[in-house]
Amino acid sequence: MTIFSSFRSTVNPFQPRNWRQPIRMLVDTVTGAPVGLQNFDGTGPDGIWTPVDVTAAQISSPSAAMLADLNSTFRLNAAPWTRYRSNGTTLVLSDGGGGGLPLTGGTLTGLLYETAAVGIVAGTTRTQAGATALTAEVNRIDTSTAPAVGTTLGDGVVLMGSGAGLDITVINNSGNPIQIYGNGTDTIDGAAGSIGVTAMARSCVIFECAASGAWSSDGLAVGYSVSGLQTVVPQDNITAAGTGQSTATQLTGSINTIATAAAGTGVALPSSTNSAGLSVTVQNNGANPVQVYPFIGASDTINGIAAAIGVQLHNGSIGVFNCTAAGAWTVSSVSPIAASYNTNAATSGTTLTAANITGGQQYVVLGLTGANGAPANGQLPTVASMIAAMHSPTAGSSFELRIIQSSAQPWTITTNTGWTLTGSMAIPASGWRDFIVKMNSLTTATLQTVGSSAGA
Repeated sequence: MTIFSSFRSTVNPFQPRNWRQPIRMLVDTVTGAPVGLQNFDGTGPDGIWTPVDVTAAQISSPSAAMLADLNSTFRLNAAPWTRYRSNGTTLVLSDGGGGGLPLTGGTLTGLLYETAAVGIVAGTTRTQAGATALTAEVNRIDTSTAPAVGTTLGDGVVLMGSGAGLDITVINNSGNPIQIYGNGTDTIDGAAGSIGVTAMARSCVIFECAASGAWSSDGLAVGYSVSGLQTVVPQDNITAAGTGQSTATQLTGSINTIATAAAGTGVALPSSTNSAGLSVTVQNNGANPVQVYPFIGASDTINGIAAAIGVQLHNGSIGVFNCTAAGAWTVSSVSPIAASYNTNAATSGTTLTAANITGGQQYVVLGLTGANGAPANGQLPTVASMIAAMHSPTAGSSFELRIIQSSAQPWTITTNTGWTLTGSMAIPASGWRDFIVKMNSLTTATLQTVGSSAGA
């Protein structure tokens, strides 16, 4: 637009010259706050655009006018003076960090410095809304508070808005796990931004954005130690809970230690979704066996066993659960309980319970202590119920079972669903019989007699 026309002296022919408007200020149409200066003769790293400082609140909640302006550069009005640009939906860090310079080729000599911030205090509300907003490309969290006993949900920080090509480093220098949330609806490793992901104590995680709206992490589940050895996420002092998969205590660590286990309680493994190769260790230091289920609500199997059944982990034992494919776990576990002695006081025909014939990983003795006045039958429990009561059962495993009785009348063991009985099933009066119990599959088993006090 022509502002003023001037004329040269009479020494030369009259020639009008137009003066261009040198500077235009852009303002937020809602608040009136300046958001950029446009200098048509500008040179240097910002070209014709010169950033005007804005507040952190304006950056986290930009106006529609700011989002619509794809040319302006917005600069935080306090250290580290981070610069942002609009991608049309949110404000993202400008390319090249604080300088805002896109690198499109050629050779860069020297070192490229990214914006950095230290001394960050994680937000204590443990929600996305209350998390501390990160504003630099390299961020060090130095202060956080410990999560509740038996959990890993800690204080939180929230990433800045995603942008294709952007990478953010988060160093958790505190002694506690922290939760890292996405900005708005941005996902992290597929998890909703409002849920976030856990960064363990003393860890360094790099977040990469290949497409706006989605972050991928590197180094999330590992940390560093003064010994130089790699660490993984621990969850300690766990209390097993519930009576089934839906009410079990949800595990969130790589190494999980159960401290309290009432009879019949359980825990649930982490999700196996997109987690092939995941390994989770569960140690039961409680006073009773616990049932280990897949992730709450999932239909995963463990050693081929249905989710609602799970597998039992003896007290004092450690199980290593490996996810071989989404929806499928295997467990390797050795129980310290090699042998057990159980009793049943029935005085007439009865159905034996799963607890009667399980409990020892190698050897089980069942004492029929009731005084039956006539010959009686003891029906086996179903194979399915026996599997549910066994310590980490697998197809092909076996153990020895001895049934003894002191009555003057004999007992006879009879079949139930899933069983194949081979050999004599009679328990002699005031005698015993030995069997081998073999798991043919996770639904069928064989009871093979191998000898008795009567010699047959």
